[in-house]
Amino acid sequence: MIDAKQLRIGNIILLQTSQGDYDVHIIEKGNEIDDNSRLSYIPITRQILENAGFTKANFEGEEIDNLWKLGRYFSATEFPEVGIEVYCIGERVPAKYVHQLQNIYYAITGSELNLPVEKIKKSKL
Repeated sequence: MIDAKQLRIGNIILLQTSQGDYDVHIIEKGNEIDDNSRLSYIPITRQILENAGFTKANFEGEEIDNLWKLGRYFSATEFPEVGIEVYCIGERVPAKYVHQLQNIYYAITGSELNLPVEKIKKSKL
């Protein structure tokens, strides 16, 4: 179950259907947050980073396999034992899930993270 205090309208989460499956869903109304027993997190993956506009970092013309950048402020790296960690202005931020990344991006930039829901639906979750 998701902590409803972390959610806002526009967040992308998983919503449990009446058949028990989960579908990718954008929160559109506040009352969807109230019944959070059917909501679940979407972990940040390499595919989600790329769908959000993160690009592989380069050093002297060589791509760095486990490092991504987005604009001037955001980067992410993947560690085998930890998974993906997100950084903002060089500081690690608590974002392991898509809605957390969306919230931090919005707080820093004042705009929504461009993350196409259709691409998330097609990626492996």
